[in-house]
Amino acid sequence: MRREHLQQRVRRRRQRGVTLIELMLVAMVATALLVVAVPSFMDMVVRHRLASATNDFVLDLMLARSEALRRGGPVTICASSDGTSCTATPWEQGRLVFSDPANPNVVDAGEEIVKVSGALAVGDTLAASAGATAIRFLGDGSVAAARVFTTCRAGHLGSQVSVRRVGFVSTAPASYLCP
Repeated sequence: MRREHLQQRVRRRRQRGVTLIELMLVAMVATALLVVAVPSFMDMVVRHRLASATNDFVLDLMLARSEALRRGGPVTICASSDGTSCTATPWEQGRLVFSDPANPNVVDAGEEIVKVSGALAVGDTLAASAGATAIRFLGDGSVAAARVFTTCRAGHLGSQVSVRRVGFVSTAPASYLCP
């Protein structure tokens, strides 16, 4: 009787384990899933990062416009690599929003810097139409010239941000793959 009981315990122990074949099948299925999922996941991360960069830029534009309306005077948003002055650098290196009542597109002594935004992720671009390095919102919320900006990353669909003369800001997906 005791011997039968021990044999049953041994059989139960054998049934609890995983065979090498089962383990290899699970590893093959997991590898196949990773091969399919990882590239899709990376593409999704890039799309979300571009959307976030576009939204941050739109928020900075809207902040500049609302500050101009609130102050009743000009507020400028410009490309800035140092966070203290407008520079003729690409927009993706950073930007600056500041009260600009005196000398247009120049941070003069006593002018308040409202917000400094840092650089975009490496490989992401933010380009302005006609090479504009600044937009000056007037006290009524309008701008002197309409502008279109494009956020991009090579091989992906970017977004276009439009600033109309009345100061209205809108976004739309770009209709082409970024170069």
